[in-house]
Amino acid sequence: MIRTDDVLQNADQLFKDNRYQEMIDLLNRTILEESTTPELYFLRGIAWMQLQRYDEAIDDLTKAVDLRPDYFRAWQNRGLVWSFKRKYNKAIADLNQAIELRPNHASTYRHLGNALLQTKDYDQAIQAFTKAIELDPEAYDHYHNRGSAWRKKGEYQKAIADYNRAIALRPNHGRTFAGLGIVYDAIKERELASIHYKRAYYFGFDKIQLARIFTEHFPAPYIAKAIFASNGEGKGVEADLSTIQWLTSVCKNWDAFLDRLRRKGYPATHPEKYYSLEAIVHYYMGDPITAYRIFDTQFDAEEHPYSLSLRDQYYLVLAALDFKEPDTGLAYAIEQVRQKGDKPAEAGQSMGREPMGEPWIDSYYAGHLFLLHNDLQEALQRFDACGDLLPAWYGKLAVYQLLGDEEGMSRTLQEIAVAGDPFLDGIEPLVIPEDMAFEEMLDKIFAILPYYELKEEIEKARVLLGGTPVRAHLAFHELLKL
Repeated sequence: MIRTDDVLQNADQLFKDNRYQEMIDLLNRTILEESTTPELYFLRGIAWMQLQRYDEAIDDLTKAVDLRPDYFRAWQNRGLVWSFKRKYNKAIADLNQAIELRPNHASTYRHLGNALLQTKDYDQAIQAFTKAIELDPEAYDHYHNRGSAWRKKGEYQKAIADYNRAIALRPNHGRTFAGLGIVYDAIKERELASIHYKRAYYFGFDKIQLARIFTEHFPAPYIAKAIFASNGEGKGVEADLSTIQWLTSVCKNWDAFLDRLRRKGYPATHPEKYYSLEAIVHYYMGDPITAYRIFDTQFDAEEHPYSLSLRDQYYLVLAALDFKEPDTGLAYAIEQVRQKGDKPAEAGQSMGREPMGEPWIDSYYAGHLFLLHNDLQEALQRFDACGDLLPAWYGKLAVYQLLGDEEGMSRTLQEIAVAGDPFLDGIEPLVIPEDMAFEEMLDKIFAILPYYELKEEIEKARVLLGGTPVRAHLAFHELLKL
């Protein structure tokens, strides 16, 4: 007979030790025998949260409040999960319910304010943060968050006051210094903006905002500025002219190309495709933070209501992994894959280096996402659904290698050899004439991406097949020829 109290105590200790899967396994066994204790579902729900398995977390937290409608922590945490899933209206409803049950809990008001901030309801967000401050006046993050709400509302002096109070409570909080820099920038106080951006830099903030301040007087392209701001060296960067010059030369082709697209108005006429390309370019040029921000701000927002494609979600996840963003978006992307389903390719069709259009593209990037998720069988199924799409063969090669399936690797190599895959010969620069149509440009660029996505697998296949590249293995910054 399982003693529920002992299980709850053990589960709580596993949570403190960050042993979430063991905690879930323990609770799974217990729930089979005792299915009416809401705490069991609550604890399993918060373990799912830590593993970014948000659908499972929602299910368990819902079960907890069904069994115990006055379960404050279950309502509060379900509100948080809805926020993680970007379902802010549902988050607001749950957090308000939690407040009804426990009206003097400061962090619930903070979470509510953050959700309201995402819906751009700045006045209500400010009210929530103000209540959090009343309940816990020594918490720096309440002031920081209210400062951000004032800033976004355009109430800059009030933002400055709150940011300064946050810094007084936590003097090394880089994000707050960055917020002050943005405010001073907005009110044209350039010297004060620069000072606060520098402090944000030294305290380890992501440094994107610093690039514009530190390099605005140099002829560096904007990609170079963004990369330069993220160099992570902690030095006084404004004096390092050689780095700026080097980055300018490295980035000049891609920067000129994106500038050409901007001058032709493509961000306005083809925003979802332009910003997808811009983010991917930033990722491959070594600036994952900017890539992540483009995906995060230019898609699935009120001003930019375009959905992320599976390719976009794949690169968003890669960017997040590169700079160790806690919420990589992988769980959300996998959820989207499962909801979207696949469109298998027709038998006998082959892409080679032709544009990756429907019906292959979703299956191909779904395979990559499952590969990142370490769900190898699902990845293999998605790559199989691509038919004779050559890049998918390299995806399968990666899967078989991880599975230790020598027969599968051999079979895949034979298919690659028979296909006469041009990727094995290296890469020719892409020539993009001035008058080329936008869609044609993107087709050419996106068709070449698999070479970079699966470069290790291509190199491995070349070695195993005894091949020698005909052309140079171009770095991404050398790929474009204008």
